[in-house]
Amino acid sequence: MKRWIIAGAIVGLLIVLAVAGWFGGKAYVLNARAGAAGNEAVVNIPRGSSVRAVAAILNQAGVLDKPMMLVVAARLTNEDGHIHAGEFKLSGRQTIAGLLQDLRSGKVLLHTVVLPEGLTMAEAIDRLAQAGVIDKAKALALCRDESFVRSLDLPGPTLEGYLFPETYHLAKGLGERRVLGELVQRFKQAWQKALQTGGGTGLDLRQTVIMASIVEAEARLAGERPLVSAVYHNRIKKGMRLEADPTVIYGLGGLDRPLNRRDLHIDTPYNTYIHFGLPPGPICNPGLASLEAALNPAQVDYLFFVAKGDGGHKFSKTYREQINAINKFRRR
Repeated sequence: MKRWIIAGAIVGLLIVLAVAGWFGGKAYVLNARAGAAGNEAVVNIPRGSSVRAVAAILNQAGVLDKPMMLVVAARLTNEDGHIHAGEFKLSGRQTIAGLLQDLRSGKVLLHTVVLPEGLTMAEAIDRLAQAGVIDKAKALALCRDESFVRSLDLPGPTLEGYLFPETYHLAKGLGERRVLGELVQRFKQAWQKALQTGGGTGLDLRQTVIMASIVEAEARLAGERPLVSAVYHNRIKKGMRLEADPTVIYGLGGLDRPLNRRDLHIDTPYNTYIHFGLPPGPICNPGLASLEAALNPAQVDYLFFVAKGDGGHKFSKTYREQINAINKFRRR
């Protein structure tokens, strides 16, 4: 049996050397152009693919004219490592050596995904799925898996509030756990940065994220975030209901129309016109500025605010001032 193995290895080596000689030697093989200069393609290399299978994929994609050249080049440079799985953007103008270098270095194609502040968990997952970097159903299931949430050392039953808004550059094939883990890691980094700003509100991490999510949903102007935070902190201290419209909308599963008075009477756990205190969970994923505002509310006595119609709000200390402001801006 050993003799057969040795004989097979020798035959294989002779074939490689013969083919290399046929094409003019190792240098010729490695420096040969892969294919037509204008041919470019995005190819997906499945995990566990052999060199022959990879060569066939590249040939079918139009970036490799002679698949055997890649097979021979891979054998001649076997010490340089194995070919990685993933999505690659390759060109026929590359040399055979260039193709191998990209495939062996794991230089996979990265997809840019922008997650702005204020997206809900479902909206963030939808954007990631549209970019093709995760499976939507699998990711949502993980986001609602309490054991997975606990494994990330986070409080609460879901990842709502912890998928940090950021611009991400992600490769396909990473898997839902790894992608979600990266978003949570960005949240933890932002949280540590926010803590450095001080703040002694008495709220724990989860409560602060809930407050920050409300601030994120309410404030459109950066300078108003601490003021909005102050209003809700002040209302909690005085035993008042928060009466935050975004929490009602979240409890209703989102609305594609303006909130109306009847909506305010629908009893959901997130209806802060009915229930006192913070809602049971975050209503969106807040950014760093809102986390900082939740930790450091402005030192003001405001208890109310109303939208002015220009993106900003009029803040008031008394109910009478609030009614006057409402009437003023409604007339306008």
